[in-house]
Amino acid sequence: MKEVPTDKDLERKLSETKHQQADYNKQRLKGKDGKPLSAAEEAKEQGNDVFKKALFEKAVDHYSRGIMAARVTNASADLLCTLLNNRAACNLQLHNHKSVIQDCTEVLKHQPQNVKSLMRRGLAYEYTEKWKDALADLTKARELDPNAKQAADAITRIKKVQHNF
Repeated sequence: MKEVPTDKDLERKLSETKHQQADYNKQRLKGKDGKPLSAAEEAKEQGNDVFKKALFEKAVDHYSRGIMAARVTNASADLLCTLLNNRAACNLQLHNHKSVIQDCTEVLKHQPQNVKSLMRRGLAYEYTEKWKDALADLTKARELDPNAKQAADAITRIKKVQHNF
């Protein structure tokens, strides 16, 4: 027959669990500066973790949660732009080009020289055959980052397509 735990046993187990939870929170919810992460920052980190595993749909969910949290808490424009840019990267992989264009357009309202957003939106425009818009974004990305090989390659592809028309 199984013994029934005493009140003292239950209190000890509860205390151990609380300490384990506190230890977990100290490790997981702290940023590099030692401060607790906000909900938006935590969602970004979770999205980054699954993005690295190429689980793009799950990453989109995390980044979307982070975007909502960032908007509700009036987080910095930099954090919001990072979340939007990361979600755009996932959606580019998933061929959700309209979503890429929307997210990158929002980033570019805050950060008009954001090379990643220019690149991603330019590629999404290319995939949707909006050649003029694609060339504008990719050319600007190339001007801002002359080493952007992906932009140069896309510009070449688009010019070939336009030449054939």
